[in-house]
Amino acid sequence: MMQIVQGIGFVFSYSAKRLEAFTSELSEDQVTREQMEGRQKLKTLCETRWMSRAEALTTFVKAFSVVIHALEHPENDGDVKAGEHVRAILRFEFILTLDTCDHVLSSLVGLTAILQ
Repeated sequence: MMQIVQGIGFVFSYSAKRLEAFTSELSEDQVTREQMEGRQKLKTLCETRWMSRAEALTTFVKAFSVVIHALEHPENDGDVKAGEHVRAILRFEFILTLDTCDHVLSSLVGLTAILQ
């Protein structure tokens, strides 16, 4: 699950075309834009800092619908990789694991801040 989130974060970070699709979808979704609290893109997962990892997962959960819509446009244009990402994140197992990890890691943010 973490690899999929990391892969999607890289997709939007390193492709100007996909980042533009993400920001376009985000600008159209008022509720998600308010939930993301001013963030304009997804965060990538840090391998060593769990506090950063929790923030990245929370951002991904809040922007979930925007991510799906932003990946559907390239998929419709024949982008096979975008289609694979959409199918991966719409699986029940992925959604359940994502929500569980987000809940657990968000509960541990205070502890990780103290330990760092």
